[in-house]
Amino acid sequence: LQETVAAEESRCDELRRATADLSAKLETARFQLKNVEKELTQKQEHLEEVNRVMQRGDFDIGTVTFDVGGRFFKMHRSTLTQFPNSLLATMSSPRWTEGIEAQSGAIFLDMEPDHFAEIVSFLRERRINERTMACVSFQAFVLATYLGVPVPRVRNSKQHVVRMPRHEEKEGYGLAFSITLPPCSSARVTSLSFCL
Repeated sequence: LQETVAAEESRCDELRRATADLSAKLETARFQLKNVEKELTQKQEHLEEVNRVMQRGDFDIGTVTFDVGGRFFKMHRSTLTQFPNSLLATMSSPRWTEGIEAQSGAIFLDMEPDHFAEIVSFLRERRINERTMACVSFQAFVLATYLGVPVPRVRNSKQHVVRMPRHEEKEGYGLAFSITLPPCSSARVTSLSFCL
């Protein structure tokens, strides 16, 4: 009986070592899988960017020059057409620019050049990093809104965080809430964020 117990204990020890080895191999495999998933995600994002650029069609062809308040801006059409439904994209399209260009070869815009420069800078940064969080002045924000370019942040704007208490401790599949913003003539709400 003692021999049987000793043999079983020895077998249990072997099984524990084998389980520990398998656990280590499983952790290594999980780590490798996470790396492969991360690489796959990066490649998918790159492929989406390539597809997005390819779908622009004729917007990607050539450059466009704007004469904004006497200051010249020369850019790729693809920089200006990142937001295809915007006024700026329409103004940059080859169909719209035919015959509009002045003798200098530029499209004249009667706008403030410094504010337009901020928008162009944002668009150039966005071509490199689509998730850029560039800041623009409030005047550039107003111009960007007019041109249909959604800029992410306004310089010197304040972020207000409002925390709402939880009403019940029940868990469920739905979330119900309401937000009431007071009218304000001197400010503009540019975004709302929700964290659960």
